[in-house]
Amino acid sequence: RMFNLNVRAPYILCRELAKKMVKNNWGRIINIGSTTSYSSISIAPLYSASKHAILGLSRATCQDLSRYNVRVLFVSPGPVKSEMAKVVIGKFNENWDSFNDPVEIADYVA
Repeated sequence: RMFNLNVRAPYILCRELAKKMVKNNWGRIINIGSTTSYSSISIAPLYSASKHAILGLSRATCQDLSRYNVRVLFVSPGPVKSEMAKVVIGKFNENWDSFNDPVEIADYVA
């Protein structure tokens, strides 16, 4: 389920969006990653792997589509207030108030 959400869904979206963007010779794709896209966390190996994968997908898609004036951007916002974060917050001694709000991230990239 996690790979479907974090990897397969962005792959399908990129593939379908790219068709129109290539035809128009212009486009922008924004993928959302995580700080775990760059370094794994031992308590969530599958999550880390999925975020590594979306980074790789973004880089490869960027290289493939750049000749069509399509840019692929990758955003790694750091800790985000989510249900998953509530479960693991105690393991990192993080302050919940320092976590990013998902709506603020969406507003920023839009």
